[in-house]
Amino acid sequence: MLVKQIGVAGIIAFILVSIGAQAKGDLTIMVKNNLNIPLQSETVELKWSDISAALPAVKPDHVAVSGSDGKEVVAQPIWFQSSKKKPADEFVFQSDFAPNQTKTFILAAGTPMPYQPTVYGRWVPERHDDFAWENDRIAYRIYGPELSIVEPASSGVDVWPKRTRSLIVNKWYQIAQSINDSYYHTDHGDGLDNYKVGHGQGCGGTAILFDGKRLTTGTKGWKTEKVIANGPIRLVFELTYDPIDVNGIGVRETKRVTLDAGQNLSHYQCTFTADTPIDNLQVMSGIGEHRDRNYEKDFNKKEGWMSYWDPGDAPGEKRPAPNTAPTGYVGTAVVMLPSQVQDMIEFDAHLEMVTRATLGKPVDFWAGAGWDRSGDFSNYDDWKHYVADFAKRIATPLTITISQ
Repeated sequence: MLVKQIGVAGIIAFILVSIGAQAKGDLTIMVKNNLNIPLQSETVELKWSDISAALPAVKPDHVAVSGSDGKEVVAQPIWFQSSKKKPADEFVFQSDFAPNQTKTFILAAGTPMPYQPTVYGRWVPERHDDFAWENDRIAYRIYGPELSIVEPASSGVDVWPKRTRSLIVNKWYQIAQSINDSYYHTDHGDGLDNYKVGHGQGCGGTAILFDGKRLTTGTKGWKTEKVIANGPIRLVFELTYDPIDVNGIGVRETKRVTLDAGQNLSHYQCTFTADTPIDNLQVMSGIGEHRDRNYEKDFNKKEGWMSYWDPGDAPGEKRPAPNTAPTGYVGTAVVMLPSQVQDMIEFDAHLEMVTRATLGKPVDFWAGAGWDRSGDFSNYDDWKHYVADFAKRIATPLTITISQ
């Protein structure tokens, strides 16, 4: 019996593998929800090497997954290297789980049926080098190098709340470029951009805490972008940034972002490097505060999450009148494994989750948003409940058993 560590929805989980190196035939995947809460659109993440050990002749894009009812399940192989001529790195599929439920899935050689993508991301050169990404729940964007020519940029994350399960990034940008450049600042029936980033961290942007100062990474926007996987159920992309000065030392950030279908929070793996060693490097994952309007906030250091709730901007990117929410309320959150949380603070008009970083090793956290007009959340209590359950998912991942 071999025990390996593997990610589930970007989270560390355990796989119990009992297969021969040259074994042939279908694989049985047993997946157990270890929580007393339901899991919706939960991603089961397998190492391709564990699958290919039993199915050595099968190509990653010629594997079909079915549930115990015989119905096919959407699946996706992922290559982190650039060439698909090499073996895949991961293989993912999704399912819903009742509290404490165990489900059985079968992996077999075959041609998967075509699926409608539910995630998407791309570089947007037609809008000052934005990088935009979305799934069936929510959309985000982050600013690129051309924007710094027009105005000061940052690595802050913008939120585009949606009320549709359809993908809207291309539609909104196309209409904004061809007809009305402020199109997506008004809700035409499927959502809008009513979230203000400014020059801060927005919803999950990073900063370095040094000498009592918040040093935002990405002051010129991202430097390079690379899409690693683009659906149908998982998006992975990577951004690099020019160095920022930290006490005379240039510190660079590489930001890998993963978003799965059905989830409101993206998984961020932010790796910092420098030419000179730095001791006690503190990184902050933040939520920008909008102090021109009423808001609610919560810190839960024990469970590893913090959340925020306030009115969105009025149509046309205007500030809302006091005590009004003409475009609804937006909730934002950052989640991290409690063991990695050093502190949670309110600092420089931000809620900040502080952690110690080691050069060359990723800082892992999840950040994202929800909207009270999406149909998923009615109020702040709904949003907090979702965030708290999301933190439980990270702390208590699925158990996966592979057999033949």
